[in-house]
Amino acid sequence: MLDGFNEGWIEFESAEAGSRKGKVALEAVLQTLIESR
Repeated sequence: MLDGFNEGWIEFESAEAGSRKGKVALEAVLQTLIESR
């Protein structure tokens, strides 16, 4: 599925207007995953 998004085979209905892009540090992601367990 990720390949589909990365290659453009799958797109959000509203194109760029319907998606959000940003940067999150790996540490923040891992910390959130660990805390949610």
